[in-house]
Amino acid sequence: MLICDRPRLYDVDLIGLAALVLIGLTMWYGAIKPLEGRIQEFRKCQEGKIEEKKQSLRELESLKQLNNQRQILAEELSQARDVLRENTGIPNILRTIESICGNWNLQIDQVSPGPARQTPHFNVQEMELELTGQFPDLIGFVEALQQKAPYVCVAHSSVEKVMQKENEQENGASCAIQLTFDIFSP
Repeated sequence: MLICDRPRLYDVDLIGLAALVLIGLTMWYGAIKPLEGRIQEFRKCQEGKIEEKKQSLRELESLKQLNNQRQILAEELSQARDVLRENTGIPNILRTIESICGNWNLQIDQVSPGPARQTPHFNVQEMELELTGQFPDLIGFVEALQQKAPYVCVAHSSVEKVMQKENEQENGASCAIQLTFDIFSP
């Protein structure tokens, strides 16, 4: 059937055009719209993966820095001297303490060993020492002990002024000193 004379348009053409529009709409809503939704999901997933990658790179950089610090500490540890290996035993420590006391004008009144303790990495022997002397000499004694016997640690100290006789006044104030040492050994 002829709809109009010019240009000639037939029903078949309209039906074909309608069919093409229908196929196009079906493709649009049936295939392209769902694909757009999936594309949005993939983009969100991609953004999440990119953020995870950035986080992983930050963690990797942090781990590299920690590894560098660990290597530096390992080098320092390998270069550090093993102080505990220098411990030659209690008799030598007592001789060292006696020598240092003599150098700093301190008189040893009493030496008494304390209890020994064991830890997983080293042994600790406690020792109590009673001295008489002046306070500045005590400071020099402790500094010298730290230099000559670094494996000896002053755990407790007590200093009391001692009453002096009149003829001792010119030498300075005398102190009763009580020290408790921890002696570390392998």
